[in-house]
Amino acid sequence: MFPPAKQAQNAGKVKIVIDFGNGKKRAFGGSLAPDMTVEAALDASRSVAGISYVVEGSRVVEIGGVRVTADKKWHVYVNDSQEDGIPVSYLLKPGDTVTVRYQ
Repeated sequence: MFPPAKQAQNAGKVKIVIDFGNGKKRAFGGSLAPDMTVEAALDASRSVAGISYVVEGSRVVEIGGVRVTADKKWHVYVNDSQEDGIPVSYLLKPGDTVTVRYQ
C-alpha cells in the first residue's frame, strides 16, 4: 500500500511535515506512541509548536489558519505516497513520515 519506511535509523520514531504550499514548511519528529494516528501526530505538533488544525469527518480542513478552498485542499501523504483519501485515523508505523500538503 505505502512505500516502506526507513526502519533502521527511524525505529520507533515518526516525522510530520506541514507544507503550506507557499514555500513555508514546518517539520516535527518524535517517538511513535502505541496506536498513533495521523491526527494524534497533528495533536503532538500542536502541543509542541502551537499549530492549530481543524478536522471535519476524516479530513484535515484547516492548519495554522489556512483553510481548504474550492481550488486548494490539505492532502495527507505517508512516506511520499498519497492514497485516495488517507484519513486522519490512519495508524502510523515506526519510521513513517507524514506530510500534510496544501495544494
